[in-house]
Amino acid sequence: MFELPMPEANEEAHRRSGPSPMRSYARLLSLLGLLPFLACMIIVWVMPPDYPYGSSIIALNLFYGAIIASFLSGIHWGVGLIYGAAGGREGDVAAIRLSWSVIPSLMAWLAIFPTDLFVFGGGQAVLVRYGILIAAFLLILLGDLTKAGGTGLPRWYGQMRVRLTFYVVSMLILVMIKVWLLQTA
Repeated sequence: MFELPMPEANEEAHRRSGPSPMRSYARLLSLLGLLPFLACMIIVWVMPPDYPYGSSIIALNLFYGAIIASFLSGIHWGVGLIYGAAGGREGDVAAIRLSWSVIPSLMAWLAIFPTDLFVFGGGQAVLVRYGILIAAFLLILLGDLTKAGGTGLPRWYGQMRVRLTFYVVSMLILVMIKVWLLQTA
């Protein structure tokens, strides 16, 4: 399989499973990226049922999730472009990766589609939107796990993405549960 060339100085750091400056920085930024999900989840759970900005908080959570899902899809778009530059069989693999990387972004876009045009779910449309977004994050994780390590992405990337996806999906599910409870109350 095609392996991206790496500078000599980074080759050993790429193989190590221990902490590196890049790994620590990526972990810090990733944890900071969880804060909007966490804030929205906490607000949704502590807000009273008649909170005037409740639907705005739920929408912000969906929009932020769509942005992050598109960002993560873009990582795979970049990997596909790098593979495509190699040509040959790697170019064929790159075309598949490029095509695949667009699917989660389109799913995220569907999750934030305007309410008057969103025809799925009827009265449960918000729950359907969250389900679509959760599916997009799980699909991205599937791509992360099949690409990390052998594509120029560090081995620790896949491990980090499993944890982050677990946290994001858990928080989205908790918001879904609260929305469902509010709708059935």
